[in-house]
Amino acid sequence: MAKVLVVDDEPGYRASLSKIAAREGHVVRQANSAREAMEIAAEFTPDILVIDWMLQNGCDGVDLATRLSKVDPNLVVVLISGYPSAELEAEAEERGFRGFLAKPFDLDRFVEMLRRVTD
Repeated sequence: MAKVLVVDDEPGYRASLSKIAAREGHVVRQANSAREAMEIAAEFTPDILVIDWMLQNGCDGVDLATRLSKVDPNLVVVLISGYPSAELEAEAEERGFRGFLAKPFDLDRFVEMLRRVTD
């Protein structure tokens, strides 16, 4: 069982991913903004961060994930994006993120990703 923080400003994705992670036996918290994610991470200390690339107010999920990874170098990051590109995927890999999913994705792929990063 891992602690998972799901960060997405789209309520549907955030709720679905959180529900699936909880069903997989993880303890889950949700955030809809970078500010909220930072506050939750400070007290929740997630093992896994599932984060959208583009959050409201122009916040970059890659930058936020990098900041949180500096606090906890063992943080596992899964980046999701509705605007995927080879460059974004390469940047995620370069920064050591463990997964990348392009929206829309099949929820079974998310389950597979969760299982892979928690093994």
